[in-house]
Amino acid sequence: MDRHCQALNEKGEPCQQAPITGRDFCFWHDPEYEAQAAQARRSGGTTRAKEHALRYIYGIDSLDTHERIQRLVDFATTELLALENSVARNRALLSAAGTAADLIAAGALAEKLEQIRAVLQPRQDAQTNQKRRWLR
Repeated sequence: MDRHCQALNEKGEPCQQAPITGRDFCFWHDPEYEAQAAQARRSGGTTRAKEHALRYIYGIDSLDTHERIQRLVDFATTELLALENSVARNRALLSAAGTAADLIAAGALAEKLEQIRAVLQPRQDAQTNQKRRWLR
């Protein structure tokens, strides 16, 4: 049997969260955890606001392309260079350099793959059309 929190949400609907073990309310609605829930809400809002600000400042919405990942590596490397020289900084710089090298290699491989596709696609289309002629 699925149990749900006994409280109502902001819309006046039953809360769908699972209750805390042995209690009737979830973390967000249990009076005993009111202070912790309020702090978590504030922290979550701060995190979201910071995330949006950083996205705006750095111009990175996600890490779904080679270029966006490279941009993040570039920013991180620039920030590392501004730090005081230390063993940890130098390790991080070497790691960033390795990541950049991997990205360059992956980008070159992706370009070669696109070139191969550009050459082979017309051939594949021609073969497909040729096979269809025999079936008619």
